[in-house]
Amino acid sequence: MKIRVLSIDGGGIRGIAPAHMLARLEQKLLDSGKLKVADSFELFVGTSTGCIVAAGLAASGQAAQPLAPKDIEQLYHTHGQAMFTSQWAGIGPFPLFSGKYKESAKGAVLRQILGNLTLGELERNFLGTFYNVAAGPGPIFPNGGPQYRNVGDNRFSQVPLWNVVNASSSAPFYFDPAELTALHHDMRGADGGLFANNPAMCGYVEAVKTWAGENGEKPEFLVASFGCGQSTVKFEKQKRWGVLQWAAPTRGVPLLEAMFDGQSETVHYQMKKLLEPENYFRLEFSLDGFGKIAMDDASDANIARILKATTDYLDRQGGDAELDRLAAAL
Repeated sequence: MKIRVLSIDGGGIRGIAPAHMLARLEQKLLDSGKLKVADSFELFVGTSTGCIVAAGLAASGQAAQPLAPKDIEQLYHTHGQAMFTSQWAGIGPFPLFSGKYKESAKGAVLRQILGNLTLGELERNFLGTFYNVAAGPGPIFPNGGPQYRNVGDNRFSQVPLWNVVNASSSAPFYFDPAELTALHHDMRGADGGLFANNPAMCGYVEAVKTWAGENGEKPEFLVASFGCGQSTVKFEKQKRWGVLQWAAPTRGVPLLEAMFDGQSETVHYQMKKLLEPENYFRLEFSLDGFGKIAMDDASDANIARILKATTDYLDRQGGDAELDRLAAAL
């Protein structure tokens, strides 16, 4: 028995990149007579914007059907600017006492996309991430799906899927924390990227915990991890930076990006040590050389730059070959 885990990194509007790569993977699978992406994995894991992608693929239950990767990609075109609705009307580009964008506006878009489907109603297994900033703060891993029902894990069964995704994608500086509903205690979620921007390790451990030893079998685990692209800042520019430069929203909050990218690379290193190459796949690329690509810029021009960097990685830097390798393993 093989348990296949799909993991999607955080990265703001750059989430269109893994959606685009997954759309190409799906075409490869269908062309070879295999199942679509939503039917090719036992567990869908996501952080922040990656939680949007993972939830879209896992969103099945009652009348709901999972979204195809190409449809998730289109969501970034159609709803990107609505999710980044500014609540700042003062002088300058950023508010000092609240997030830059309306958490409620993002939540409304996610609810429109995902409906009122709860984690307990999911017919595909899903794991999200967010950081609880209310009483008893710490990492939270909301889950749902048939395997969790099988093992009696119903802690989040009444929580709407959109609510979890909204919390997971509420990055500090950009959004206020999102309140979690249908729980018996207070919980407010901030971006899962604060501790697991690359949730591949979370997904792997969750799979081992949830499936290992089922029916007396020792399963084999496969992890496919998709990034959103990474950018670097030259040392000559940052060597004299202080607090204002590292935390500057006008620069894309470099400290936050560095934390996200550093955690992502650490997990990639760990996964390479844990799994054999035939069971671990990582699709990630550099955004350098494609102009300024901000995490919170949903303009057509910025999205075009993200997609150009993504297709360059796929067509010229070995990304398509990695997708071929993954498609053959599924």
